[in-house]
Order: sequence, then C-alpha cells, then structure tokens
Amino acid sequence: MRRLLYLLLGAAFLFVSGMACQTTSYATLTATNPDDLPVSFCIGSFTSSLDTVSDVINFAAKTYTIEVDPNGDKIKAMVWKTSIDTNELRLELYYKDEIQDIGKTDNIIIPAYVECEIP
Repeated sequence: MRRLLYLLLGAAFLFVSGMACQTTSYATLTATNPDDLPVSFCIGSFTSSLDTVSDVINFAAKTYTIEVDPNGDKIKAMVWKTSIDTNELRLELYYKDEIQDIGKTDNIIIPAYVECEIP
C-alpha cells in the first residue's frame, strides 16, 4: 500500500512538473509605413497553430500579438493594402524580440506576406 502511494505521488509530481514546462510564447506582427503615413489595409489572415485572425481592416501603424507554440510552430501573415496610393505598407514579424521576416507592398494587387518557422 505504501509503495502504491509513493508511485502515485511520484506520477503526480512528474505530471505537474511537465505542465510547468509548458509556457505560452508570442510573436509580434507590425504593419507600418516607413514615412509614418497612415496606410489602410485588410488582413487576409495571420495564423499559427494556436491563433488565427482574418478579415481585419485597419490603418498602419498597428501591432498584433500572435500566440505560438514554443515547442514548434509556423506563423504566416498576409495583408492587402486597401488605400489607392503609392505609400508602402511594411509587414514585420518578430519572435523573441528578433525580426524573422519582412514583407512589403505599395499596391493593392500584391499582398505583403511574412512567415516564420519556430523549431
């Protein structure tokens, strides 16, 4: 009986310890204009295995936080410019405060696209 109790307590400790190692991580997506001009855009989508957002209309400069799995994930984002001008829309994807990818567009036909693989 005592042996069973020790086994159960050991198993419970390992379970709780394993859960403590699971942490949430975040990536950051920024939509900006290098000249600080307002540029309207529509998010086609940004996705990770834990987060999906689509059909958002906004103006640069804007920052989004994306929940990601720190044990391995793939982040993708695609944004279309909706303002008919020549102002650049720049998309930057950061993970652990380091830039992972940059995409940009200056017309409404070609989207800005970024992606990042988290090992």
